[in-house]
Amino acid sequence: GPVPTSLVRQLKETFGIETVESYGLSEISPVACVQRPHEPSPEGSCGIVLDGFAVRVHNADGQEAPRGEPGELQFRCDTFMNGYWNQPELTAATLKDGWLRTGDLGRVDEAGNIFIIDRIKDMIVTNGYNVFPKEVELVLFAHPGVQAAAVIGVPHEVRGEDVVAFIVPAAGAATSAEEIVAYCRGPYCLLAFEAVATLRAL
Repeated sequence: GPVPTSLVRQLKETFGIETVESYGLSEISPVACVQRPHEPSPEGSCGIVLDGFAVRVHNADGQEAPRGEPGELQFRCDTFMNGYWNQPELTAATLKDGWLRTGDLGRVDEAGNIFIIDRIKDMIVTNGYNVFPKEVELVLFAHPGVQAAAVIGVPHEVRGEDVVAFIVPAAGAATSAEEIVAYCRGPYCLLAFEAVATLRAL
């Protein structure tokens, strides 16, 4: 998943470290895109595809999504795997028409920068809204009282699923569940879902 922008800023402000983000997976051996050092990259992106790679984004209907719209990231290159060991059906579902279906949700901007949103299978559906755990986690990471966070969906008989956040407070922080929920409902949080995140300390 994407590196929290709050961590990137903290590394730069505290230690003077410039981070370089990249994205890849074993099936393409292994890196597909990377930020170019000392070249401007939009915050939250993992750079543009490497030479020899092509990328496209497909929506839930299997159609190519417009630039900037989210969907499944798919790549084409000459370094694909031959297939999954003794799993021909999974191989056929992953490699189609010369493209590798990653199972990752992302978007590509007009300049070709790739943004990772989440794993498609991790999506939470609550009250008809599609909620991606990583988006909620990135909001939580930006709170100074949060050291770590993990978000999952749990079954609910009316809403379908509830959004549940597991929080590790930052060292020395006296952060309450009520404070975090109020923060997530504030102007910083742009997530459009009705479910209330339940906070549990790990």
